Amino acid sequence: MPDLIQSAWNALDLAWWQAIAALAAVLLGATISGLTGFGFGLVIVPFMLMLFPPPTVVVLTSSLAIASGIPILIEDKDKIRVRIISPLMIPALLGLLIGVRILTGVDTRYIKLAAGLIVVVFAIMVARGFVIPGIRSRIAPVVAGLSSGILGTSTGMSGPPVVLFLTDRAPEPKVFRASITFYFSAMNLVGIFLVVRTGAVGSREFGIAAVLLPVALIGRRIGQRLHDRVNQDQFRRITLGLLILTGTSGMITALVGLI
Repeated sequence: MPDLIQSAWNALDLAWWQAIAALAAVLLGATISGLTGFGFGLVIVPFMLMLFPPPTVVVLTSSLAIASGIPILIEDKDKIRVRIISPLMIPALLGLLIGVRILTGVDTRYIKLAAGLIVVVFAIMVARGFVIPGIRSRIAPVVAGLSSGILGTSTGMSGPPVVLFLTDRAPEPKVFRASITFYFSAMNLVGIFLVVRTGAVGSREFGIAAVLLPVALIGRRIGQRLHDRVNQDQFRRITLGLLILTGTSGMITALVGLI
């Protein structure tokens, strides 16, 4: 049995420090996601991009998001409102195809820089309660879905455009959570398929995701348990500050690589 475990670990080609850093990032992101309802990809992507190449990060983030979202879909399946998210779907599918092109054709350092910038800008917008002009126009779901798809397969962070779009429509919290989880699960499945088709990832990435999954589930449960025990406004400010810090760190790392 020890030989089998050692053989499986060797197949992952993962240094011990990478494993510890990835586990810590996933635990932090999942806990924040369980507490606030958002932030999983926003927290872990800048960290993960310091450990793995972008295609690996996209597959890891998407796989973990799907798996950790299953309990929500089971528990709140009657809260899913397809009519809320259906206008996003077709533009998002087109965006996923564009994002894969970016993932495989753009310098990794620019992708890291863009990911960090997106995290910082999104955190500042949420902190200031910024409402995008024209968010209620007919073209808004097209723009939100398209940009979400592009970000999903190029950086692993499909959330910001859709969160800003759906928050403005202010559905009941459980409806919001169930509907957006359904959307992300569907888009992430397609995104993983498209990235795998490029040949940039393989079984190793899914093996790493399997190692990280228990920690993601534990972190989300911790966050849900802490939900009623912490000051939500204060924790939200801390979370947004953390996002700005991690996003800025990712940008600095990318800029240093470009110099």
